Amino acid sequence: MNSNTLKHSTAALATIALGMGLAATANAKPSSQSEMNGYQTCLDAAERETKAMDTTRHYLLEKDADAKRYYINAYQWQNGKRVAVRVACTTSTNGRTLADIAVDEGRYTNSNARVTIEVAGK
Repeated sequence: MNSNTLKHSTAALATIALGMGLAATANAKPSSQSEMNGYQTCLDAAERETKAMDTTRHYLLEKDADAKRYYINAYQWQNGKRVAVRVACTTSTNGRTLADIAVDEGRYTNSNARVTIEVAGK
């Protein structure tokens, strides 16, 4: 394969990948109202227990038949330094009732068992 053919093949693959990415973005659905309720319920509870936090625009979510478990990455200022904190909480399926919450230092990462969902309007 000569370099001209390679350049055209690479450009074609990039165009296809970009088109697939745009199609996936266009078909993505926003979070449901119950998911947004649960996210906000978790943040409100975490901020009552700790100092004010800056959250990221994503959270991880595990859904069960009777509850939703949120994993939220955030930052806090502690002793003049920005520290990564993580919030884990469980809510009812409609997101309005908090079952439990834990806040500690560290980060959550995406794994096969969890889904990353972008938070609209944050």
